[in-house]
Amino acid sequence: MPGPFMWLNHWIPWRDPNNPNLGNFIVSDQMDQFYPMLNYIKQSISNGDIPFWNSSMAFGTPFASMFIVGHLFPLSALALLFPIAYVWGILAIFKIIFMGFFTYKLLRLYSIKENASLYGSLILSFSYYSTVWTGDFLSYSFSAIPFFLYSITLFYRFGSTRISKFLLYLSSICLILGAFPSVSFYGVFVGCLYILFLFGTRLFSRDGLQLIFIGILAALTCCIPLFYTGEYLSLIDLSWRAKYGHVHLPNRDALLLLFPEYFGEYAEMIRAGYGNFNEKTGYFGIFAFFLTCASLFFLCFDAEYRKKKIVWFWTIVQFWSVSMVYGYFGVLGVFGKLPIFNSNSGTRLLSIVVISSTIIASNLLSWLQKSNKEKPDKLVKFLISVFLFSIFILFVLMHEVYNLRNPWHVFAQSCVLAVSIGLVISTILSNSIRIKNFSILLITVISFLNLRYLGKDYNSYYKPEDFYRVTPSIQFLLENQTDSSKLLTMDKNMLPQTPIFFGLSSIEARWFVTQTQKELLQELDPSYRVNHNTQHFFRDIDLAKADPILDFLNVRYMMYETAVAEITPIPEGWSKTESFLDEVSLIENIDRPYTTSEPNETCDDDKLYNYFYKNDVIRLTSNRCTEGKWKLPIWAYPGWKLANTSNKQALLRSNNGFLELLLPKGLTDIELNFRPSNLGILFLLTIASLLLSFAFIFIKKN
Repeated sequence: MPGPFMWLNHWIPWRDPNNPNLGNFIVSDQMDQFYPMLNYIKQSISNGDIPFWNSSMAFGTPFASMFIVGHLFPLSALALLFPIAYVWGILAIFKIIFMGFFTYKLLRLYSIKENASLYGSLILSFSYYSTVWTGDFLSYSFSAIPFFLYSITLFYRFGSTRISKFLLYLSSICLILGAFPSVSFYGVFVGCLYILFLFGTRLFSRDGLQLIFIGILAALTCCIPLFYTGEYLSLIDLSWRAKYGHVHLPNRDALLLLFPEYFGEYAEMIRAGYGNFNEKTGYFGIFAFFLTCASLFFLCFDAEYRKKKIVWFWTIVQFWSVSMVYGYFGVLGVFGKLPIFNSNSGTRLLSIVVISSTIIASNLLSWLQKSNKEKPDKLVKFLISVFLFSIFILFVLMHEVYNLRNPWHVFAQSCVLAVSIGLVISTILSNSIRIKNFSILLITVISFLNLRYLGKDYNSYYKPEDFYRVTPSIQFLLENQTDSSKLLTMDKNMLPQTPIFFGLSSIEARWFVTQTQKELLQELDPSYRVNHNTQHFFRDIDLAKADPILDFLNVRYMMYETAVAEITPIPEGWSKTESFLDEVSLIENIDRPYTTSEPNETCDDDKLYNYFYKNDVIRLTSNRCTEGKWKLPIWAYPGWKLANTSNKQALLRSNNGFLELLLPKGLTDIELNFRPSNLGILFLLTIASLLLSFAFIFIKKN
């Protein structure tokens, strides 16, 4: 912690190791690996190790990384029974239904009408995806918040005085400590605020005192980024790691606003890296922030609204989401000339629209549902019109951020989203069950048809010449490289321009040199020194069809490469001016025998590939062969086939159940990941929403 918070460095969790990467540390998502978890656990138990967490991640320290907590989550046991791809889908649907169900129960507990509770839970489930990355283990905490609040409310209303006092004391202690050992306690923290809210509103009976108390709670909630929250929605700064090691900082964006003098170089790195991202993106955040404030301003003067304590508290939580994520980022983007989004700008920018719509729609729910027959007045109609027009303007202005070749795509997006939101509002205002059910069905169909635009990965929005723009850390190092510090990068012109279609999955291959291999390389050649820092950049390598279960979808394959940030000196065979792919054979040469760069020289198999398993990561190791064909079994999907690309520059394909990769000299470690794409999760989200709506309709009828 910098500045006045340095004293916290002596306490957990801020005193976690902050030295450079140790051992076989891998900055990665271990739940995405191909290696079967069941084999990993059997192997660990046979070796006398109890795999409560992945010892190769985050120095083997529990709670040192948000990913470690994931292994302790009970539903992670599904990875023992199913491939990771199915586990991701199952968990995504479960979390959405889990959150929507308890949101419905909580609103009903506060006598919110059934229709309002139903649609409020659906809207919240949709906004949940855009607020928190579904693959992040923070999403478990976020999805459990309605369950926490529902349980606390039951205890508060029907529990004994002793239990209520215990909850109050526990909440006070958690707030005094001001930190949680992992992001899984984020939901507990919000629950603690809620308990204080319940007791506080009982103590302060006057409206003015209640508003002051609510303001204090909102201020406490906005201080959450100062706690150890796993860098929630913060920019990932790899150059910071290069200079200071792997430092566990709180939300750097909030600290950047509070203590800019400590983040001068960090700000310069971002400013130099994001070429096209300018202050216009910041205006989106400012606009969403003030739009939320305007809705809260009108609701503060509604007496019926203030009587619903849960709606007040829920508004605070939503207000924090927008103000922290887009208020802070907007201030930085407009006044500090800093970007507000990381490379996943598509999801973040979409979040502005979804979160804003969630807040306004949920607030209008409680406002409009005073009676069954009450019709909205002119003010409500005006607010709805302004809201829909604002959504339209937001999506039109997205053309400046995404560099879409066809601005009419953005216009189409705006129209479709406006129609969808209009249908949501019509279902809220209508008293006809047929109209409500038809609107839900139509919204689902529109969402499914619109997945290609709403869920596009950010890669497809950039032209090849914009390649370095999406990798700020690489751009910064390229502009400041020296003869002794050379970043090996791929030629930006190699980026294919293939569009992204519907897909539930993508394959990623990360190429990197780990700290573990540093010792091996130094034994082979003491002059070969590898820095622990790594840089990531993306490249599409293929489009193919999935296995029969997913054969109706086109699956996008992505190569997620990692270049060595600093190599001193440049290894033999590399040139300072040649691109990353110059040392790699093309796809038409893949059937040749294993060869080196010399035509008549062949590597021995033992030297070429010696893959071994370390914990839950499959690794392949080479004794510095120049290039060759590597094989490793595909554990999750042995039947996958990779189609060749038209330009025959793919480096990865399937051959008799094996993945074959052509590697350049100097890369000694490979990690293969499997993760669902944005489109896939949105598709699953649509299915989950359908199931959720049918479940609520069934509950209502019975």
